[in-house]
Amino acid sequence: MRRPPVRPHTSCLDATRSGGIRDPMRQDIQSGGAPHTVPSLERAAIQAHGALLAIDDTGRIASLAGATDRLFGRTPHDLIGSPLVDTPGAPYGPLPAVPPDLTTRPRHVGRWLDRDRGRWDVSAHRSGPYTLLEFEPAPVHEPLAAAAVAAILRACAAFESCADVQAACAACAKALRQLTGYDRVAIGRFAAGTVAVAAAVEEAAPPSLPSLAGSLPLPFAPDGAGLPHAVPDLACLPTPVFPARADGGEPDLGHCVLRPIGAAQRGHLESQGVEASLWLPIVVGGRQWGAAACHHATPRAMPCALRLACETVVRECALRIEACEAHERQRQAGLLVQEAHHRMQNSLHIVAAMLRLQARQATGDEVRSELEAAAERLAAVSAVHRQLSQPDGAREVRLDAYLGQLCTELARSWGDAWLEQLSIDVCRASLAAESTISLGLVVTELLTNAAKYAYRGAPGPIEVRARTHGTWLHVTISDRGCGMHSEVAGTGFGSRLNRLFAAQLGGDIQLASGEAGTTATLRVPLLPTRRGRVAGATAGADTH
Repeated sequence: MRRPPVRPHTSCLDATRSGGIRDPMRQDIQSGGAPHTVPSLERAAIQAHGALLAIDDTGRIASLAGATDRLFGRTPHDLIGSPLVDTPGAPYGPLPAVPPDLTTRPRHVGRWLDRDRGRWDVSAHRSGPYTLLEFEPAPVHEPLAAAAVAAILRACAAFESCADVQAACAACAKALRQLTGYDRVAIGRFAAGTVAVAAAVEEAAPPSLPSLAGSLPLPFAPDGAGLPHAVPDLACLPTPVFPARADGGEPDLGHCVLRPIGAAQRGHLESQGVEASLWLPIVVGGRQWGAAACHHATPRAMPCALRLACETVVRECALRIEACEAHERQRQAGLLVQEAHHRMQNSLHIVAAMLRLQARQATGDEVRSELEAAAERLAAVSAVHRQLSQPDGAREVRLDAYLGQLCTELARSWGDAWLEQLSIDVCRASLAAESTISLGLVVTELLTNAAKYAYRGAPGPIEVRARTHGTWLHVTISDRGCGMHSEVAGTGFGSRLNRLFAAQLGGDIQLASGEAGTTATLRVPLLPTRRGRVAGATAGADTH
């Protein structure tokens, strides 16, 4: 295949500037930073437009990569072995706080200004004994959150009208190209180690890149991680980790946002005239179903906020693909899909995604907290609709399945450390759907309050227990924390919601606090269900 005519090359850093992003590393990376050599395939390295610090368990910098001297004003040799807390100093601020519950999946932890007032997005994740901090250039003029939300809403509205997987993929490709401005976006499905271009392709007119010839370039085989990968400038050589370790003790960068592309994949993309790419795995039902590959004929920056918006679109596409595949399976089996539930589930995911996006960009702690709380309330309603969409859950919801799923997903959203501390013990009972929604919202508020205040934000033991007592249902949330204090006055919006929903259920909420912790008990009467039974009075229900 013939490549387009060679033009004067623009570096990834120049491309960052042309994309409206201030480049904090103005000079050639070879003039400063970690010693720059062409890394071998065995060497750990990152892309040249960013920087990386590897922190060991003592809090000291064990390895680094990229132009860290331009970020911190110290040579790589001076940085190695120094405590992370001593790295930044006046006149620029401290690094964003690193959450204690990091996993191997990178998480955006905040913004940071370097010593030249350059803006950086900071991500963190665990890799063996190391905590890895990655720095990506951030835009000077951030696009309005409303614009990103509007683009996501348009994409999700298009997904709602998609009757099959092909239509969903076409809508996803169109939305991603509108968001990124890339010359071409292709959606493909994994099959026998390759990705066939059988789903959708959206490209510029006239095309600025050659035909895909039936398959996508595959930067990474499906490995279950489901991690995106952006390469703003294919021609920029990776920068190796410093110092080089002969004992193989360098950190594993396989999950890094800044991980470089392999030589074979680089050659594949270059043969097509691609100079910038974005790879977004499509995960359906816990498996990597396929991927969205975005290609551009010139270097093009991909800021963290834009990448997160693209990930949201791909997740919504995955939900629609899952619904379409389930519909097809049920159609083949002679069953009808409850389309109303799928539509409602998608709508709840859309609103929750909007709220989380707004919370991530909120500047005030109070605003961020309220937006996160609203997203968690939506999760309670969403969990009910998931139960209602099951074949045996037309009008009633199993309390043990519902509360178990609700509390588990809520704890997972706070981090893996909370999952290990959460204990759930719920009796077998059935509730009318209209009662379950209000009950779930109250449990969400009480569980969130325990997580926020019992251990001052750190993970700690929390128990959720539900039992029937005669004609009453008691749901308790208990912790072993510091007890009630002035921060929990019980007069906020969440507390008013709790009292309102408890009253709608004909019950109340009781709080008991002491040195052993706090226990909140929701008491509601057991009302008749549509099947003529008393809610909670299923055969074999545990009433003790």
